[in-house]
Amino acid sequence: MKSNFLLLACLAVVFAGCIQDRYEIELTPKGDKVRRELTYSSSGETVNQIELRRLERVYDSKSKKVKNARWFSKEYDQQMPDDVGGHGIYKHWKSPMGTLTVYTERFRGSIDYASQLELRRSAVDDLVDLVVEWMKSEMGGHAEFAKIERFLKTEFRNDLHNLSIGIWQTGFETDVSQPEFFFRVGQFLIERNYFEIDQVPVLVRSLKEGTELPPVVLESIRDRLVRKFELAKTGVEATEFLASHNQAAASFNKHILSSKLANDVLCPKWSKRLGSNITKGKLGSGLTGAALWPSTLQFLSPTAVNVKFHSKVEPIFSNGSWDRNTSSIEWSQSTGERDADIATLGMSEIPRFVFSVSAEPDLDYQKSHLGDEVLSGNELAIYVLWYNALTKDEQAKLDKFIGGFDGSTRILRELNNFKRKAGADFEVQGIEQLIKAVEENKD
Repeated sequence: MKSNFLLLACLAVVFAGCIQDRYEIELTPKGDKVRRELTYSSSGETVNQIELRRLERVYDSKSKKVKNARWFSKEYDQQMPDDVGGHGIYKHWKSPMGTLTVYTERFRGSIDYASQLELRRSAVDDLVDLVVEWMKSEMGGHAEFAKIERFLKTEFRNDLHNLSIGIWQTGFETDVSQPEFFFRVGQFLIERNYFEIDQVPVLVRSLKEGTELPPVVLESIRDRLVRKFELAKTGVEATEFLASHNQAAASFNKHILSSKLANDVLCPKWSKRLGSNITKGKLGSGLTGAALWPSTLQFLSPTAVNVKFHSKVEPIFSNGSWDRNTSSIEWSQSTGERDADIATLGMSEIPRFVFSVSAEPDLDYQKSHLGDEVLSGNELAIYVLWYNALTKDEQAKLDKFIGGFDGSTRILRELNNFKRKAGADFEVQGIEQLIKAVEENKD
């Protein structure tokens, strides 16, 4: 069986030459609404006409041609359109002290994380069972095989489960410029003594040359088996089937042909789960893929999504990059096919996700009634949410009260008086926040 890293490296070369769809999204808030502009283009000579017709239905208008791209524009109040694919929300909350704006959107992928993890767990268990059966066919007669079998069924199985989950969770990374996936996998395998850091150059060479696992790696596996289970000379002879890639592959393929577990149980099961016919020849690679395939690898993603969200203030929270010169938050994402799984493996991608939270103070109101700007950033965001949770009557009472202030030194005394007269505990919370903010501003 070839290294999964070799498979990924080969796919990277293949996909590098594929046509990529590109979606440029520009969002301009207008109070309760947001103007959404979409520019759709392709790295090919022309855009996909089927996708273009779909986008025209989404935006309920014909596109405008801009060079080799197509441009759409429309205003939305809360729910973002299903243009790229996914789900997005824009929300603008108001208060006299200022406003709070939240934008979140996921692009493609699947949010059925439970099913993804269950499939990976099942694949790991079946792959380990298959490996145990194969190793038993080669080493079952060795006096120490019971120790090896126990290791494979327990420690090795648990390591493979942890590796599978670790690979899967890297799909939630937002900084796609960093190759964290490879470092996480490498660190785990080194930490658990499956290979050594000194073997990395040889592995890199094998990947670049497109060859099988280098002999040094197989020698390392054999050496670990012999030392871990104290197999001595008889163990070296018993592991001869792992002496080279060709010998290991031939041994595994020979076993698969006669395996009842593979033929009667696993092939029918995974043909149904992955939606395609899994023969005994493809079972090993199919299970390895379902167990260890990354939930998102940027270089395998055929779609680029760039988002620009205009904001008058720097966001309080965001996984994008704030550009002070253009007063905007920007994201650059890559994602997979629209509403599609990786068909050969049955694995859905983790969605790409962007978010931004910003609070803009009403400086005129705060200075007129409180003497200065006392609420901004995160404190303003908390206050706006509190204000919008008040009833209409509670809001009117508060607005009338603060509206009567003229920014004089009586503010703290009046706020404390209002706090004592307030009814529900929830009403008091926002007043206490204002008292604290005014006190800190005076210090």
